[in-house]
Amino acid sequence: MKRKLFECIFSMLLLILITTPNFAASYPVRKAVPVPDGITTYANVLLDGAPLSFDNAPIALNDDIFVPAAQLYTILGIQTYWFEDTGELVGYRDNTFIKFKMNRDIVYVNGSAIKMKTPAFMRDGIQFVPMKVIADAFSMTYNYDKTTHTLALDFRENIYQYKQIGFRQYKKITTTNWGISYFIPEYWEALEGNNNAYGVSNDFETYAITPQVLPLDSSFNRNILASTLEKNMRYTYGRAIDFGDVKLSVYNGFLCSQTDYDLTLDDRAYKGSLYIFFENNIGYAFDCLYDAQNSLYEGEDIFNAVMDTFQISKITIDENAEHYIELNKFFEYRTALSAPIYSNMMADGQFRFEGYVENNEDNRLKGYHIVIKKDTETIAYYAPLMANQFSASVPLPFGVGKHDISIYVDEFSDMPEQAKTSDLSLDDYIEEVITDDDDSAPEDLIMRFSVINTSDAENKYLLPSAYIDFDNNDVYTIANSITYDQTSEYGKAKSVYTWVLKNYAYTEDASNQVIYTAHEMLGYREGSDFELTLLYTGLLRALDIQARVIRGTSADYSHYWVEVYLNGKWIVTDIASDVMSKNIFSTQKYFDIDRTLHGSQYEKTELLPF
Repeated sequence: MKRKLFECIFSMLLLILITTPNFAASYPVRKAVPVPDGITTYANVLLDGAPLSFDNAPIALNDDIFVPAAQLYTILGIQTYWFEDTGELVGYRDNTFIKFKMNRDIVYVNGSAIKMKTPAFMRDGIQFVPMKVIADAFSMTYNYDKTTHTLALDFRENIYQYKQIGFRQYKKITTTNWGISYFIPEYWEALEGNNNAYGVSNDFETYAITPQVLPLDSSFNRNILASTLEKNMRYTYGRAIDFGDVKLSVYNGFLCSQTDYDLTLDDRAYKGSLYIFFENNIGYAFDCLYDAQNSLYEGEDIFNAVMDTFQISKITIDENAEHYIELNKFFEYRTALSAPIYSNMMADGQFRFEGYVENNEDNRLKGYHIVIKKDTETIAYYAPLMANQFSASVPLPFGVGKHDISIYVDEFSDMPEQAKTSDLSLDDYIEEVITDDDDSAPEDLIMRFSVINTSDAENKYLLPSAYIDFDNNDVYTIANSITYDQTSEYGKAKSVYTWVLKNYAYTEDASNQVIYTAHEMLGYREGSDFELTLLYTGLLRALDIQARVIRGTSADYSHYWVEVYLNGKWIVTDIASDVMSKNIFSTQKYFDIDRTLHGSQYEKTELLPF
């Protein structure tokens, strides 16, 4: 009876054509490069015991096997990119980024340079790459019989990885061609009739999980896919199946639509769930079934746990692991790094991002937005491009541990800049500024990598930003000239406060919605409460004193002030209020004031990301 059940499940006809996406590039023909010893010895390559077929035979050379890259990468499910201008061949899969440059003896794996005995080369217009490097990079076993020139490969992923979830032991299943992985209970086995299905069936429990990967066109979305799969199952089972409502859940960071159903076969009741993930027009569907009598109380928990381990390794970066990737615009600008960057490299509080670009004749590239993230905290940094060169010490502001780095190009736009509307309030305009600072487009992303910070210093309130641009030499000069006779941070903060209070007047924000930065404020002698706050914050940070911008909001108004880290604690300083009222009060009334009393004037107080 159970055998009939599984035969019925695994023979279900789909109305959607299932194909495997082909990421291989079309390679241009180049002049052949001779094999170094002048003698060609051909070789055989086996994958999991089965011979691989290539249009151009693999070549045995210097105790290694060189394989045509295009077909090999397609077989292994590796995304492939060929950049003819630079002669670079790039592959990416499972958080592994590998970059060959033809006829160079250095290969980059996750950004780390590795010297090869023999470089990758072109022959008859085909890129040949050394199999030993590929095997090491993508965790494959490598057994080379030199007498027969036969190379036997296998995925080390076929050796199960395990993890404990609750009181059960789970093992990892990786489907290479699909680029996905997930964990199932360690005693489940492959089910007869479907190589991708797993489960168990005995007198005590019955489970089955059947995955599908469905590359779709742009006319599909998550709802259409879910509806189509449900129709297919109704077509197969008729009145024996009854679906519940669709609900949305998040598993391992991926949005999933989940539909539970009841199924009756041969007078036996089963329960099931259809889980559907939909990313980049690829549907990942899991049909999960269990015995309603014996497995009722554990079935849903087990399958939810399985879904929470789901990972799309081919098209996504798993930030929990080390990672490194260079994207299209990195190569379009012919970017070259002068300082080494590689996945999970160690850094003490900062790392160098420096190099040059060779293809920027129209001066379109202005610089780079660098987004630094750790857990839930994010901060942005800017590195300008000068004479087609960039050089920056990028801070790691969130203490010890892994920081995830994303780098975006900053380009001149072909679209005319739209003027700011004059009827925006200051608060509305600041919200626009905050939003604009976080709108880096995915197509502008050029690099992503991880860095391990070994310093426990948290310096996020010592960094420059677009409006607190204290890294300008003028700001440093003024800040140090004000405080030359002060030895303590408290004394320096008080001296800078006194200088701003003495030299600046208050004004309402301008109708043209221009906000002057800390550096620009040095050329004026008046400012809004927000601009005075930016100026004071910038002068403090120029002195390596941590300072942050706070906004208080009530029903009909907002106000801005500065918190300064002095003597091991954050103190409240409201420079704008002192400037506004300096003709009334002769003393510095708002320096180091009571936090609770000051905050009680506002319905809401918040830290702003400046």
